[in-house]
Formats: sequence, C-alpha cells, structure tokens
Amino acid sequence: MNIRRKKFFGISVFDAFIIIIMASLVIGIVKFYKREDQWRLIKIQLTDKSQHWLAGTPYWMGENIQIGDLEKGSGGEIIAEVVDIDSFERGDETRDVYLILKVKGFYNFNKDKFIYKNRPIEIGAPIELHLNKVLITGLVINENFNEEEIESEWLKVKFKWMDVFPWQAEMFKPGLQMKTGNREKLIVEVLSVNSRLSEVAIETIYGNIRIAQNPLKRDVVLVFKLLAKKHGSEYFFAGHQKLKVGEPLWIYFPEVDIDKMIPSEFSKLSVMEIQPLMK
Repeated sequence: MNIRRKKFFGISVFDAFIIIIMASLVIGIVKFYKREDQWRLIKIQLTDKSQHWLAGTPYWMGENIQIGDLEKGSGGEIIAEVVDIDSFERGDETRDVYLILKVKGFYNFNKDKFIYKNRPIEIGAPIELHLNKVLITGLVINENFNEEEIESEWLKVKFKWMDVFPWQAEMFKPGLQMKTGNREKLIVEVLSVNSRLSEVAIETIYGNIRIAQNPLKRDVVLVFKLLAKKHGSEYFFAGHQKLKVGEPLWIYFPEVDIDKMIPSEFSKLSVMEIQPLMK
C-alpha cells in the first residue's frame, strides 16, 4: 500500500516535520552548550606552589606584581587583569599578598559555577596566572568580589608593647603611618605614645612579689587609628590578624616593627582597648 504524502513548497509534510525536529534539537544543543564570555571580580591570596598560604610570598615576587598587570590567552586576548593589591609585611623576607582580579570566563548553568580557564572559580580553589613578569599561584577567597559588601571600619585601638629597647621606643611618634599596596592605602596611624621604664616582678627571699623598674627596657602604650575589616561580629587586620582585647598584634611601619615571633613572648604584645573612632 502506497502512502501519499502531501507536499508544500516541494517538501512533504513528513519531511518538514523531521526538519523541524532536527532544527529544534540543534537549537537546544547550541543553547545548552553556549558560552557567553563575561568578566568577574575575584579576590585571591597568593601561596607557594603547594598552595600553602602560611608560607607567605617572597618579597621579590610581590614587588614584581603591579596594578594593571595582565594575563593573556593563547590567542593574545586579555583574560585577566590585576585591579588592586594588598601587601602586608610578616617580619621576615615574606609578605601576605592579596589580589583583586578581573577574570574573563563563562557561567556554567549546569554546574552553577563561573568557569575560568576550564576550572570553576570557587572559594578555596587553587588558581594560577601568568602575569606580565611573574607566574603566581593562589587560593580563591572571594569568588564574586564586591568591595561595598565588605564592611571596613576605622577603630581606635589602645595597645601595649612591653620590654622594649629604648631605641625602639624612641622610634614611635604621633603621625607614624603604615600603608599597603601600590596605591599606598593608609591602614594605621599612631595617635599617641606613652613610654616609661619597663616593670618587672621580683620575688623576694621571703616569697613576696615586688614590682621593680628595669632601666634598660621600656613599656610602650600606643593608641592607633586602625582600619579593620569586619566579618560577622569579628574584626580582622592586615588580612588575617584577629583583633580582640588581650590578643597580640603585629604592625610593620617603614621605620620600626612591632613584632615578636617567639610564642613565649606573645604576652608582651597585647591589645588593651578597642572602640570605634569618633570623627
């Protein structure tokens, strides 16, 4: 039995139906796998090649990274740009370095992830970039950065540094400043300084405790204007330092460091008071 097929414009109804089905499949596949390139801001902390962030970044690497540095793809197109840099001393030859990057990728709706260089951008994920002068590795700490969503606050911090040599104490003057990054953003300024002979506890032969003064050392009480980041109910300074009363605090001015690396000496650094800075 022959099946008669109606034809429209020289094409049978059956053939037209097949063409429509195939076209729908092609359109669906194209939409499903379509890549729409877009830019996104992310924040990373630099690490060593083993992704150990506690090791810090060598000074010679940090000084070769500049705002505006680029990474280019295989075709020469720009796929990443350094937008901002925060760089903090650590008391040795390394620094804690944080970068704000603008990266070019696409959003994978199936994975619900932003993809950069065929890898998802997610918090804790490793990342590698070939910038103008340096190859860097790091960890993503913010996968969709928005400066306005991060609460920054200027605080008035009273701080005591005990058992200091006189020539160290004499370096502290009101107006002394600490800055960060290529743009030299102010993050600490000394408001006041009070230095006196260091006090030591002495036990007498009778078992009594007396307080004496050490003429060779000084105790320094400093009041800072300090810029902190607020995460939840906690304040952090210089990227990672927890800011609480009774906790130690490390600050590295160009002229002098407040730094005790020996755990047994942590008690010689102590935050005494934290309050909002009144404008």
